[in-house]
Amino acid sequence: MRKVKAIIERAGDGNYSVYMDADDMSYLVTGTGKTAEEAVKCFNDGYADMKRYYQEEGKVFEEAEFEFV
Repeated sequence: MRKVKAIIERAGDGNYSVYMDADDMSYLVTGTGKTAEEAVKCFNDGYADMKRYYQEEGKVFEEAEFEFV
Protein backbone atom coordinates (compact mmCIF):
# COMPACT_ATOMS: atom_id res chain seq x y z
CA MET A 1 0.00 0.00 0.00
CA ARG A 2 1.35 3.37 -0.99
CA LYS A 3 1.45 6.30 1.45
CA VAL A 4 0.13 9.52 -0.09
CA LYS A 5 -0.33 13.00 1.34
CA ALA A 6 -3.82 14.45 1.05
CA ILE A 7 -3.63 18.23 1.18
CA ILE A 8 -6.45 20.13 2.93
CA GLU A 9 -6.85 23.74 1.85
CA ARG A 10 -9.30 26.48 2.72
CA ALA A 11 -10.52 28.51 -0.25
CA GLY A 12 -11.22 32.23 -0.28
CA ASP A 13 -14.95 31.55 -0.03
CA GLY A 14 -14.45 29.66 3.26
CA ASN A 15 -15.00 26.18 1.84
CA TYR A 16 -12.41 23.41 2.09
CA SER A 17 -10.94 21.08 -0.49
CA VAL A 18 -8.78 17.99 -0.26
CA TYR A 19 -6.61 16.62 -3.05
CA MET A 20 -3.99 13.92 -3.47
CA ASP A 21 -0.33 14.92 -3.66
CA ALA A 22 0.52 12.14 -6.14
CA ASP A 23 0.22 12.94 -9.83
CA ASP A 24 1.85 9.69 -10.94
CA MET A 25 -1.04 7.41 -9.95
CA SER A 26 -3.66 6.19 -12.41
CA TYR A 27 -6.45 8.00 -10.57
CA LEU A 28 -7.07 11.23 -8.70
CA VAL A 29 -9.39 11.77 -5.75
CA THR A 30 -10.62 15.13 -4.48
CA GLY A 31 -13.19 16.26 -1.95
CA THR A 32 -14.89 19.50 -0.99
CA GLY A 33 -17.00 20.70 1.91
CA LYS A 34 -18.02 23.56 4.14
CA THR A 35 -15.74 22.20 6.88
CA ALA A 36 -12.45 20.33 6.77
CA GLU A 37 -14.19 17.26 8.21
CA GLU A 38 -16.86 17.38 5.49
CA ALA A 39 -14.19 17.68 2.79
CA VAL A 40 -12.26 14.70 4.21
CA LYS A 41 -15.46 12.61 4.27
CA CYS A 42 -16.17 13.56 0.65
CA PHE A 43 -12.58 12.63 -0.23
CA ASN A 44 -12.81 9.24 1.51
CA ASP A 45 -16.16 8.52 -0.18
CA GLY A 46 -14.57 9.37 -3.55
CA TYR A 47 -11.68 7.01 -2.84
CA ALA A 48 -14.12 4.18 -2.03
CA ASP A 49 -16.05 4.92 -5.25
CA MET A 50 -12.85 4.87 -7.29
CA LYS A 51 -11.76 1.57 -5.76
CA ARG A 52 -15.19 0.05 -6.49
CA TYR A 53 -15.09 1.32 -10.09
CA TYR A 54 -11.68 -0.22 -10.71
CA GLN A 55 -12.87 -3.55 -9.31
CA GLU A 56 -16.02 -3.49 -11.45
CA GLU A 57 -13.94 -2.78 -14.56
CA GLY A 58 -11.39 -5.48 -13.69
CA LYS A 59 -8.59 -2.93 -13.51
CA VAL A 60 -5.63 -3.03 -11.14
CA PHE A 61 -6.14 -0.56 -8.30
CA GLU A 62 -3.15 0.82 -6.43
CA GLU A 63 -4.36 1.22 -2.86
CA ALA A 64 -3.24 4.23 -0.86
CA GLU A 65 -3.02 5.19 2.78
CA PHE A 66 -3.61 8.91 3.17
CA GLU A 67 -1.90 11.33 5.53
CA PHE A 68 -4.10 14.41 5.76
CA VAL A 69 -2.05 17.60 6.07
